[in-house]
Amino acid sequence: MSLEDFLRNNAPASLIPYLRESLSAMCLKAGLPAVYLPPINIIALLEQGGKDTNK
Repeated sequence: MSLEDFLRNNAPASLIPYLRESLSAMCLKAGLPAVYLPPINIIALLEQGGKDTNK
């Protein structure tokens, strides 16, 4: 696996949990209702996006 493949596939999967937590914390600190993003399988989404869906 090349560095480019690693960054394209694994970096988003590693960063999503931190993004979810940061968004939730910022909303709470601002006095807004908490925003909870559901967990997603980013690797499966990336694999689906690479497939041709127009048949």
